Amino acid sequence: MTEPEAVSDSPSSRISWWFLLLVIWTVPGGLSAVQENLYLELRTEAEVSSLSLAVRTLPTWWPWILGTPVVIALGRRLRSRSRLARGTGHLVAAAILGAAHLFWLAAFRTWFPILYDFSLAVRWEQLLWSLHPFMELIAYGVVLMASRLHDTRREMDQRRLQFSQLREEMAVAGVQALRMQLQPHFLFNTLNSISVLVKDNPDGARAMIQGLSALLRDTLDSMDQEERTLEEEIDGFQTYWDLMKIRYPQLSCSVDVPSDVQNLDVPVMLLQPLAENVVRHGLPTREEPVRLTLRAEASDEKLRLTMSDDGTGLVGGWKEGVGLRNTRSRLKSLYGEDAVLSVAPRLPRGTTVQIEIPREIAG
Repeated sequence: MTEPEAVSDSPSSRISWWFLLLVIWTVPGGLSAVQENLYLELRTEAEVSSLSLAVRTLPTWWPWILGTPVVIALGRRLRSRSRLARGTGHLVAAAILGAAHLFWLAAFRTWFPILYDFSLAVRWEQLLWSLHPFMELIAYGVVLMASRLHDTRREMDQRRLQFSQLREEMAVAGVQALRMQLQPHFLFNTLNSISVLVKDNPDGARAMIQGLSALLRDTLDSMDQEERTLEEEIDGFQTYWDLMKIRYPQLSCSVDVPSDVQNLDVPVMLLQPLAENVVRHGLPTREEPVRLTLRAEASDEKLRLTMSDDGTGLVGGWKEGVGLRNTRSRLKSLYGEDAVLSVAPRLPRGTTVQIEIPREIAG
């Protein structure tokens, strides 16, 4: 027998499905009980036992319990056929199932006389009085329509799910594309710094190459990840910052991150683009020191990261570069409106970048 796909996954679901059919097709049996009671009162003027009436009328529509899966299966099979083929197929099937049901009614009254306390002639007269072939067509049509509505709703749910999955995949692809933009951007800047040191400071150039190798290894290890723990992200950021300190010894950094927030998830390569901005735009001169401070704090729902520096700050005509734009886009793709990135001047000088994202414990 054919059952709706949504309820055919487990034995308990199949039992529920057949029980539901039993309940549904017992309802018209109850209506038949009212009809037969009315007829017997008019025809025999005899008092009818309610229990006896229920036993012999409630099962009268039960054959449609077996007929329902047949209608569902036929409806799905004929759905792709022409209108004429569908109409002919359904009319023939309705006639066959209707005839089978009427035969069941006749046999029930003939073969189970113990359920009736009046003669066979009266039973057959009552049967003929209650026969309505068009009711078989109505029953068939109701089942067919309910099946079609169920399938349509299921198809719409599947399409919504597929659309949601596609949108999620597109968002992930967009985030990956943004990360791929950031990595060459950082690589070009670092190689440029190495080229400056090759002549004047060969040892420093070699140290930067080693640091670059470690940083690229970290990047490759996290290539398939969208998020990692804050502790891991800080390690990656620290590797980058140590690499830049070889080129710019006046750089310094302090990290204030409580241990109880280090296991929270953050996007991969979140801090490095912000640190790159400090190196590229926050150094007023080669000799003047610049200090970067990274702080993290968490509430019940949010993780707040603050990176501030005492460099040159936001000079006139300042615009967001590749790093900030891509970081903002990645945050929006990952967290939607729940993510906030703000850039503001720091007094007496410098810049403060603050990021708020939902608090998520690393899984």
